[in-house]
Amino acid sequence: KQWYQRRVAITAGGNNDVGYNNVFGDIKTPYIDRLASESIKLDRFYTQPMCSPSRAAFFTGRYPFRMGMGGARALYYGTKSGLPQSEITLANVLKNLGYDTSLVGKWHLGFGSWDQTPLARGFNYFYGMYGGSMTHFTHMSYEGDTKAEGYDLFEDTWEGDKISHKVIVDKEETYDELLLTQKAVDIISKYKKDDRFFMVVSYTTPHSPVNPLPSDYESNSQKRKKYRLRLCVDTTA
Repeated sequence: KQWYQRRVAITAGGNNDVGYNNVFGDIKTPYIDRLASESIKLDRFYTQPMCSPSRAAFFTGRYPFRMGMGGARALYYGTKSGLPQSEITLANVLKNLGYDTSLVGKWHLGFGSWDQTPLARGFNYFYGMYGGSMTHFTHMSYEGDTKAEGYDLFEDTWEGDKISHKVIVDKEETYDELLLTQKAVDIISKYKKDDRFFMVVSYTTPHSPVNPLPSDYESNSQKRKKYRLRLCVDTTA
C-alpha cells in the first residue's frame, strides 16, 4: 500500500524563536529529547528567520519567496494579505486522503478574511490564535513593545458548510501552554487505534512577551526567563 493508505497518525509540534542550533544552556529538555529519539529527525532543511515565512514553507513545501512571503517579514495584526489562495497546504492534501486535520496553537498565515483562516486552508478544527504572539496569561495579541490589539484565542469548527467561530473566554487566565497542551491531549484521546489524523501543535513560547509561569523562573533576568520558557515547552511536550 501507499503510505497514505495505511492507518497512520501524524503529529507535528513546534515552538517559536528556537533555532536549530540554539543552546539551551543549563536547561534540560528530557521530554523533547525523548520525542526526538523516538522520531525521524530532519537535519537538512531550508528555513526563514521569521514566523510567517517559516510557516508558509512548512505547510506548502515551497520556498516562501515564490509566493510573496519570503524574507524577514511577518504578518502583523491588521494585515489583509496572507498565504496565497493558490497554494495547496499539507492539511489540504491529507484531508483529501481521508485524514482528520486539526491545528492547535499559532496560525499566523492570514486573518484578514475567513478564507485565510485555518479551516479554509485544509483544517477541520482550529483552537488557538490567528496572529503571531499573545500575552501568555491574558491571551491578548502582542506585537513587540506596542500595546495589545485585542483578544486572540478562538475555536473554529465546521457546521455544515459554514465556519462556527467561538471566542474562548478563559476567566481563570490559564497559561496558554497549558491550555494548548490539554486541548491537544483531548483531541488525541478521541481517536481509536486505527483512525487516521493529522494534528499540528504550534506553541507561542518562547516568543515574546517573556512571561513564564512564576514557578518556572528564579530571577528577573530576561535570559533566565527565556530559558524557563523553553523549559515550559519541554514540560508540556
